[in-house]
Amino acid sequence: VTLITTMNNKPVNGFKVINVNTAIEMQNTIETEFAQTDCLIMAAAVADYRVKNVSGKKIKKTENEDNLVLELTKNPDILSKFSQQKSTKQIVAGFCAETENLIENAKDKILRKKCDYIIANDISNPEITFGKDENEVFIIDKELNVVKMEKNTKYNIAKSILEHIFNG
Repeated sequence: VTLITTMNNKPVNGFKVINVNTAIEMQNTIETEFAQTDCLIMAAAVADYRVKNVSGKKIKKTENEDNLVLELTKNPDILSKFSQQKSTKQIVAGFCAETENLIENAKDKILRKKCDYIIANDISNPEITFGKDENEVFIIDKELNVVKMEKNTKYNIAKSILEHIFNG
């Protein structure tokens, strides 16, 4: 298992941990690791955009300007990229966080991204949203079959997702 993360995680027994800082670094690191990967799980969303021209120094405010305009550029769509270049022996799964039309939006995403699985999270529910110990998700496969993972601890949900992906 290789964990590619922006969270600056310390090494964990049995896991290779690679820390990255940007979407480009994440994409490049996955590119390096992907050939020997059985299953790529993109569990967190990479920001859709990044600042186009990063300043190497402090941007000072001026008396004459009340606003600062930053130009953004699209980040690469890492999930889509690796879904489209995977071999028939590789599995690619992604997550989506939605506030409305959860299943419809998840089905749309799996078709657009061409991945094998999408794990859909309803982030409008305050009992299972970010920062909580429990969750419930829906697993959608590339044939658009939907399986609900009932509310449980995030640890047990993660185990259930892996069991579903590898055992059907």
